[in-house]
Amino acid sequence: MADVFLSYSSADKSIVKGVAALLEKRGWSVWWDRQIPIGQRFDTVIESELHNAGCVVVIWTKNSVASEWVKNEAADAAQRGVLVPLMLEDVTIPLAFRRIEAAMLTDWKGEEDHPELAILYQSIETILRRKEKDVIGADISTNGSKKGNESTRNPFGEKSWLKKVLAGPALYVSLAVIASLGIWWLIDSTSAGSVEKNVTVRVFDWKRNPVTQGEVKIYLDEYIRTQSLDKMGQAVFTGLPVAMMKNKKKIEVSSPGYSTRTFDTLLANGKPLELVLPLKISSPDMSNQDIFLNPVAH
Repeated sequence: MADVFLSYSSADKSIVKGVAALLEKRGWSVWWDRQIPIGQRFDTVIESELHNAGCVVVIWTKNSVASEWVKNEAADAAQRGVLVPLMLEDVTIPLAFRRIEAAMLTDWKGEEDHPELAILYQSIETILRRKEKDVIGADISTNGSKKGNESTRNPFGEKSWLKKVLAGPALYVSLAVIASLGIWWLIDSTSAGSVEKNVTVRVFDWKRNPVTQGEVKIYLDEYIRTQSLDKMGQAVFTGLPVAMMKNKKKIEVSSPGYSTRTFDTLLANGKPLELVLPLKISSPDMSNQDIFLNPVAH
Protein backbone atom coordinates (compact mmCIF):
# COMPACT_ATOMS: atom_id res chain seq x y z
CA MET A 1 0.00 0.00 0.00
CA ALA A 2 1.40 3.39 -1.00
CA ASP A 3 1.20 6.45 1.23
CA VAL A 4 0.32 8.66 -1.73
CA PHE A 5 -1.53 7.87 -4.97
CA LEU A 6 -0.98 10.43 -7.75
CA SER A 7 -3.96 10.91 -10.05
CA TYR A 8 -3.07 12.66 -13.31
CA SER A 9 -3.42 12.65 -17.07
CA SER A 10 -0.88 10.49 -18.86
CA ALA A 11 -0.10 13.51 -21.08
CA ASP A 12 1.46 15.19 -18.01
CA LYS A 13 3.66 12.28 -16.97
CA SER A 14 6.96 14.12 -17.44
CA ILE A 15 6.12 16.92 -14.99
CA VAL A 16 4.33 14.54 -12.59
CA LYS A 17 7.60 12.65 -12.28
CA GLY A 18 9.08 15.71 -10.55
CA VAL A 19 6.20 15.88 -8.07
CA ALA A 20 6.59 12.19 -7.26
CA ALA A 21 10.32 12.68 -6.65
CA LEU A 22 9.64 15.49 -4.14
CA LEU A 23 7.13 13.41 -2.21
CA GLU A 24 9.44 10.40 -2.13
CA LYS A 25 12.21 12.65 -0.84
CA ARG A 26 9.93 13.48 2.11
CA GLY A 27 9.89 9.78 2.96
CA TRP A 28 6.47 8.85 1.56
CA SER A 29 5.91 5.91 -0.74
CA VAL A 30 4.25 7.10 -3.97
CA TRP A 31 2.27 5.16 -6.60
CA TRP A 32 2.36 7.04 -9.86
CA ASP A 33 4.24 5.16 -12.60
CA ARG A 34 1.38 3.08 -13.95
CA GLN A 35 3.34 0.07 -15.15
CA ILE A 36 0.94 -2.84 -14.74
CA PRO A 37 2.45 -6.27 -13.92
CA ILE A 38 2.14 -8.84 -16.71
CA GLY A 39 -1.01 -10.90 -16.36
CA GLN A 40 -2.92 -8.35 -14.29
CA ARG A 41 -5.81 -6.15 -15.41
CA PHE A 42 -5.13 -2.42 -15.75
CA ASP A 43 -8.32 -1.23 -14.08
CA THR A 44 -8.13 -3.80 -11.27
CA VAL A 45 -4.59 -2.80 -10.30
CA ILE A 46 -5.36 0.94 -10.36
CA GLU A 47 -8.57 0.51 -8.34
CA SER A 48 -6.71 -1.53 -5.72
CA GLU A 49 -3.92 1.05 -5.41
CA LEU A 50 -6.42 3.92 -5.29
CA HIS A 51 -8.53 2.39 -2.52
CA ASN A 52 -5.54 1.30 -0.41
CA ALA A 53 -3.55 4.53 -0.63
CA GLY A 54 -3.41 6.69 2.47
CA CYS A 55 -3.81 9.90 0.48
CA VAL A 56 -4.76 10.78 -3.13
CA VAL A 57 -3.11 13.82 -4.72
CA VAL A 58 -5.02 14.87 -7.84
CA ILE A 59 -2.92 16.95 -10.21
CA TRP A 60 -5.10 19.43 -12.10
CA THR A 61 -4.00 20.58 -15.56
CA LYS A 62 -5.81 21.33 -18.80
CA ASN A 63 -5.37 17.67 -19.68
CA SER A 64 -6.61 16.22 -16.40
CA VAL A 65 -9.74 18.42 -16.10
CA ALA A 66 -10.84 16.85 -19.40
CA SER A 67 -10.05 13.32 -18.22
CA GLU A 68 -13.05 11.33 -16.98
CA TRP A 69 -10.64 8.82 -15.46
CA VAL A 70 -8.97 11.49 -13.29
CA LYS A 71 -12.34 12.92 -12.26
CA ASN A 72 -13.54 9.46 -11.23
CA GLU A 73 -10.42 8.96 -9.11
CA ALA A 74 -10.90 12.41 -7.55
CA ALA A 75 -14.54 11.63 -6.74
CA ASP A 76 -13.54 8.38 -5.03
CA ALA A 77 -10.86 10.16 -2.98
CA ALA A 78 -13.22 13.00 -2.01
CA GLN A 79 -15.86 10.53 -0.84
CA ARG A 80 -13.29 8.85 1.42
CA GLY A 81 -11.93 12.17 2.68
CA VAL A 82 -8.38 11.62 1.39
CA LEU A 83 -8.30 14.10 -1.52
CA VAL A 84 -5.49 16.67 -1.86
CA PRO A 85 -5.79 18.87 -5.00
CA LEU A 86 -2.65 20.22 -6.66
CA MET A 87 -2.88 22.91 -9.37
CA LEU A 88 -0.05 22.76 -11.90
CA GLU A 89 -1.83 24.90 -14.50
CA ASP A 90 -4.29 27.77 -14.22
CA VAL A 91 -7.47 25.87 -15.03
CA THR A 92 -11.01 25.69 -13.66
CA ILE A 93 -11.31 22.71 -11.33
CA PRO A 94 -14.49 20.65 -11.83
CA LEU A 95 -17.29 22.04 -9.65
CA ALA A 96 -17.51 19.00 -7.36
CA PHE A 97 -13.94 19.53 -6.10
CA ARG A 98 -13.68 23.31 -5.70
CA ARG A 99 -14.55 23.33 -2.00
CA ILE A 100 -11.21 21.73 -1.11
CA GLU A 101 -8.26 24.13 -1.01
CA ALA A 102 -5.61 23.31 -3.60
CA ALA A 103 -1.87 23.87 -3.52
CA MET A 104 -1.17 26.45 -6.25
CA LEU A 105 1.95 25.45 -8.18
CA THR A 106 1.01 27.02 -11.51
CA ASP A 107 4.36 28.86 -11.59
CA TRP A 108 6.41 25.93 -10.29
CA LYS A 109 9.67 25.30 -12.15
CA GLY A 110 10.84 22.33 -10.11
CA GLU A 111 12.29 24.27 -7.15
CA GLU A 112 12.08 22.56 -3.77
CA ASP A 113 11.47 25.74 -1.76
CA HIS A 114 8.25 26.89 -3.45
CA PRO A 115 5.99 28.29 -0.66
CA GLU A 116 2.93 26.32 -1.81
CA LEU A 117 4.79 23.05 -1.31
CA ALA A 118 4.46 23.55 2.42
CA ILE A 119 0.66 23.54 2.03
CA LEU A 120 0.85 20.37 -0.03
CA TYR A 121 3.07 18.59 2.48
CA GLN A 122 0.93 19.67 5.44
CA SER A 123 -2.28 18.47 3.76
CA ILE A 124 -0.78 15.06 3.01
CA GLU A 125 0.64 14.75 6.53
CA THR A 126 -2.72 15.61 8.11
CA ILE A 127 -4.60 12.97 6.11
CA LEU A 128 -2.00 10.27 6.72
CA ARG A 129 -1.99 10.94 10.47
CA ARG A 130 -5.78 10.86 10.60
CA LYS A 131 -5.88 7.55 8.77
CA GLU A 132 -3.24 6.11 11.09
CA LYS A 133 -5.36 7.09 14.10
CA ASP A 134 -8.43 5.52 12.50
CA VAL A 135 -6.56 2.24 11.97
CA ILE A 136 -5.30 2.19 15.57
CA GLY A 137 -8.80 2.98 16.87
CA ALA A 138 -10.32 0.20 14.78
CA ASP A 139 -7.77 -2.30 16.12
CA ILE A 140 -8.50 -1.33 19.74
CA SER A 141 -12.26 -1.60 19.13
CA THR A 142 -11.89 -5.02 17.49
CA ASN A 143 -9.70 -6.40 20.28
CA GLY A 144 -12.09 -5.05 22.92
CA SER A 145 -15.04 -6.71 21.19
CA LYS A 146 -13.24 -10.04 21.09
CA LYS A 147 -12.48 -9.91 24.82
CA GLY A 148 -16.06 -8.97 25.58
CA ASN A 149 -17.39 -11.88 23.56
CA GLU A 150 -15.08 -14.30 25.34
CA SER A 151 -16.30 -13.18 28.80
CA THR A 152 -20.01 -13.14 27.95
CA ARG A 153 -21.97 -16.40 28.01
CA ASN A 154 -25.00 -16.94 25.82
CA PRO A 155 -28.10 -16.52 28.02
CA PHE A 156 -30.13 -18.71 25.69
CA GLY A 157 -27.99 -21.83 26.05
CA GLU A 158 -25.04 -23.27 24.21
CA LYS A 159 -26.53 -22.82 20.75
CA SER A 160 -27.06 -19.29 19.56
CA TRP A 161 -30.10 -18.34 17.49
CA LEU A 162 -27.91 -18.32 14.37
CA LYS A 163 -26.83 -21.90 14.95
CA LYS A 164 -30.44 -22.92 15.43
CA VAL A 165 -31.54 -21.16 12.27
CA LEU A 166 -28.76 -22.77 10.27
CA ALA A 167 -29.46 -26.24 11.64
CA GLY A 168 -31.21 -28.83 9.48
CA PRO A 169 -33.47 -27.80 6.56
CA ALA A 170 -33.33 -24.15 7.56
CA LEU A 171 -29.72 -24.10 6.37
CA TYR A 172 -30.83 -24.40 2.77
CA VAL A 173 -33.40 -21.63 3.13
CA SER A 174 -30.80 -19.32 4.67
CA LEU A 175 -28.29 -20.04 1.93
CA ALA A 176 -30.95 -19.42 -0.71
CA VAL A 177 -31.73 -16.01 0.79
CA ILE A 178 -28.03 -15.10 0.92
CA ALA A 179 -27.54 -16.26 -2.68
CA SER A 180 -30.52 -14.24 -3.91
CA LEU A 181 -29.15 -11.13 -2.19
CA GLY A 182 -25.79 -11.71 -3.87
CA ILE A 183 -27.41 -12.05 -7.30
CA TRP A 184 -29.40 -8.86 -6.71
CA TRP A 185 -26.17 -7.04 -5.83
CA LEU A 186 -24.46 -8.23 -9.00
CA ILE A 187 -27.36 -7.07 -11.14
CA ASP A 188 -27.64 -3.75 -9.35
CA SER A 189 -23.89 -3.04 -9.65
CA THR A 190 -24.20 -2.91 -13.44
CA SER A 191 -27.42 -0.89 -13.49
CA ALA A 192 -27.86 2.51 -15.09
CA GLY A 193 -26.87 4.24 -11.87
CA SER A 194 -23.51 2.48 -11.62
CA VAL A 195 -20.27 4.33 -12.36
CA GLU A 196 -18.98 1.27 -14.22
CA LYS A 197 -20.42 -0.75 -17.06
CA ASN A 198 -19.86 -4.13 -18.66
CA VAL A 199 -19.74 -4.25 -22.47
CA THR A 200 -20.03 -7.32 -24.70
CA VAL A 201 -18.68 -7.17 -28.25
CA ARG A 202 -19.81 -9.90 -30.67
CA VAL A 203 -17.88 -10.41 -33.92
CA PHE A 204 -19.26 -12.18 -37.00
CA ASP A 205 -17.98 -12.92 -40.50
CA TRP A 206 -19.86 -11.84 -43.58
CA LYS A 207 -22.06 -14.97 -43.33
CA ARG A 208 -22.98 -14.12 -39.72
CA ASN A 209 -20.86 -16.94 -38.32
CA PRO A 210 -19.10 -16.12 -35.02
CA VAL A 211 -15.40 -15.24 -35.32
CA THR A 212 -13.83 -17.29 -32.52
CA GLN A 213 -10.18 -16.22 -32.68
CA GLY A 214 -8.49 -12.87 -32.40
CA GLU A 215 -8.92 -9.88 -30.12
CA VAL A 216 -10.92 -6.70 -29.64
CA LYS A 217 -9.42 -3.40 -28.50
CA ILE A 218 -11.39 -0.45 -27.08
CA TYR A 219 -9.54 2.86 -27.15
CA LEU A 220 -10.59 4.78 -24.04
CA ASP A 221 -9.45 8.27 -23.07
CA GLU A 222 -6.49 7.25 -20.92
CA TYR A 223 -5.69 3.72 -22.01
CA ILE A 224 -6.54 0.78 -24.28
CA ARG A 225 -8.52 -2.25 -23.08
CA THR A 226 -7.93 -5.57 -24.90
CA GLN A 227 -9.93 -8.80 -24.69
CA SER A 228 -9.67 -12.07 -26.63
CA LEU A 229 -12.62 -13.50 -28.53
CA ASP A 230 -14.11 -16.63 -26.95
CA LYS A 231 -15.63 -19.72 -28.59
CA MET A 232 -18.91 -17.86 -29.06
CA GLY A 233 -17.24 -14.97 -30.86
CA GLN A 234 -17.59 -12.65 -27.87
CA ALA A 235 -15.23 -10.34 -26.01
CA VAL A 236 -16.51 -9.22 -22.61
CA PHE A 237 -15.17 -6.01 -21.07
CA THR A 238 -15.94 -5.40 -17.39
CA GLY A 239 -15.58 -2.31 -15.24
CA LEU A 240 -15.58 0.31 -18.02
CA PRO A 241 -16.22 3.83 -16.65
CA VAL A 242 -19.72 4.94 -17.67
CA ALA A 243 -18.53 8.55 -17.96
CA MET A 244 -16.21 7.54 -20.81
CA MET A 245 -19.08 6.22 -22.91
CA LYS A 246 -20.84 9.45 -23.70
CA ASN A 247 -18.85 9.85 -26.90
CA LYS A 248 -18.00 7.44 -29.68
CA LYS A 249 -15.01 5.20 -29.06
CA LYS A 250 -12.60 3.59 -31.49
CA ILE A 251 -12.85 -0.22 -31.52
CA GLU A 252 -10.28 -2.35 -33.35
CA VAL A 253 -11.00 -5.98 -34.23
CA SER A 254 -8.39 -8.40 -35.57
CA SER A 255 -8.41 -12.12 -36.30
CA PRO A 256 -6.25 -14.54 -38.35
CA GLY A 257 -7.56 -14.76 -41.91
CA TYR A 258 -9.60 -11.59 -41.59
CA SER A 259 -8.84 -7.97 -42.26
CA THR A 260 -8.27 -5.82 -39.20
CA ARG A 261 -11.07 -3.30 -38.96
CA THR A 262 -11.72 -0.22 -36.83
CA PHE A 263 -15.14 1.09 -35.85
CA ASP A 264 -16.21 4.36 -34.23
CA THR A 265 -19.35 3.74 -32.23
CA LEU A 266 -21.15 4.36 -28.95
CA LEU A 267 -21.02 1.75 -26.19
CA ALA A 268 -23.76 3.06 -23.92
CA ASN A 269 -26.98 1.59 -25.35
CA GLY A 270 -26.93 -1.39 -22.97
CA LYS A 271 -27.02 -4.02 -25.73
CA PRO A 272 -24.19 -6.26 -27.03
CA LEU A 273 -22.25 -4.54 -29.79
CA GLU A 274 -22.29 -6.65 -32.97
CA LEU A 275 -19.55 -6.11 -35.55
CA VAL A 276 -18.91 -7.75 -38.93
CA LEU A 277 -15.33 -8.61 -39.89
CA PRO A 278 -14.41 -9.06 -43.59
CA LEU A 279 -12.42 -12.00 -44.93
CA LYS A 280 -9.01 -11.26 -46.42
CA ILE A 281 -8.21 -12.93 -49.76
CA SER A 282 -5.43 -12.52 -52.30
CA SER A 283 -6.40 -11.75 -55.89
CA PRO A 284 -4.38 -13.05 -58.90
CA ASP A 285 -2.39 -9.80 -58.94
CA MET A 286 -1.26 -10.65 -55.33
CA SER A 287 -3.10 -7.69 -53.85
CA ASN A 288 -5.24 -8.24 -50.78
CA GLN A 289 -8.97 -7.73 -51.07
CA ASP A 290 -11.72 -7.80 -48.49
CA ILE A 291 -14.97 -9.74 -48.71
CA PHE A 292 -17.56 -8.40 -46.32
CA LEU A 293 -21.00 -7.04 -45.89
CA ASN A 294 -21.07 -3.44 -44.70
CA PRO A 295 -19.91 -3.44 -41.06
CA VAL A 296 -22.83 -2.94 -38.75
CA ALA A 297 -22.71 -1.89 -35.10
CA HIS A 298 -25.95 -2.63 -33.21
